[in-house]
Amino acid sequence: MTVNPLPAAITGVTNICEGISASLYDADPGGTWSSASTAIATVGSSSGMWTGITAGITRITYTLPTTCKIDVPVYVSTFPVAGTITGATEVCTGQVIALADAVIGGVWSSAATDVAIVGSHTGIVSGLTAGTVAISYAVSNPCGTAAASSTVTVYQTPSAGVITGDDTLCMGGNTMLADTAAGGVWSSTTGKASVSAAGMVTGVNAGADTIVYTVTNVICSSSTSFPVTILPVALCLSLHGVVTTVNDEAVRVWPNPNDGTFTVSGTLGNAEEATIEMTDMLGRVVYTGKTLTPNGKIDAQVKPAGAIANGMYILNVRSEAGNKLFHVVVKQD
Repeated sequence: MTVNPLPAAITGVTNICEGISASLYDADPGGTWSSASTAIATVGSSSGMWTGITAGITRITYTLPTTCKIDVPVYVSTFPVAGTITGATEVCTGQVIALADAVIGGVWSSAATDVAIVGSHTGIVSGLTAGTVAISYAVSNPCGTAAASSTVTVYQTPSAGVITGDDTLCMGGNTMLADTAAGGVWSSTTGKASVSAAGMVTGVNAGADTIVYTVTNVICSSSTSFPVTILPVALCLSLHGVVTTVNDEAVRVWPNPNDGTFTVSGTLGNAEEATIEMTDMLGRVVYTGKTLTPNGKIDAQVKPAGAIANGMYILNVRSEAGNKLFHVVVKQD
């Protein structure tokens, strides 16, 4: 009985990429090479030159004429693919956007970190200064590196400036606000006050409101706020001894004094509708209603629901023509 030795150990490259060839060697001559899976790798039977076909693992065998054989595992890797970057392509300074890529395991980078930075593993882009920047996503493996890129535009977020002016006014009163930044839009938040496009604030109801000034630039905007307090008419009278309008030649309230029922009549400019609100001297609403004023003519009867106490009340007639305030005296037998 003859015992033949195994072939010498196989040497050479055992890890390649799809489509790439490399050589394997064996010190014992005369043998034949073969692949366990030609779908993954093929090998020249006499040369030992093997080629990666598709990604995977297989074994290549070297067999001597004596039928003694030895094999080695070989690995075929695919070339990396970076995919496609998705997400917004515009961001404001001081704000962030999220980019994504369907291929996992990559690393994000910014070509201009003075314009924008990006989380290397998150894809979160932070705008720093106005400009454009290439954001890249790189995927690497033993076969190399592939990268996808997206251009992001960073816009400068405008300054909303600083609001100045009086922060306290009376119901029916006005105060003018200003802002150090030009081109913004005024708004109020609770409806206790109204504000014009020019920044004129009018007290509508007693309470607190916040006036907001918003500046917009391309896709970016910023806002600043200014709290205001609207005092009840009675408190304004006690503090200042006056009210914005306590009588009006175009509109009159009659009879006054009265038993709680009275008429408001006259002219309100070109207003087509008016709101009538009656409050006591503590600012509590005892009556509110709307009335049509065709061609600015008002002729409305006011009759609070239920009984009201004798005393002085403030009547506020609000319309496009402005606020008109009256003292109303209720005196019942």
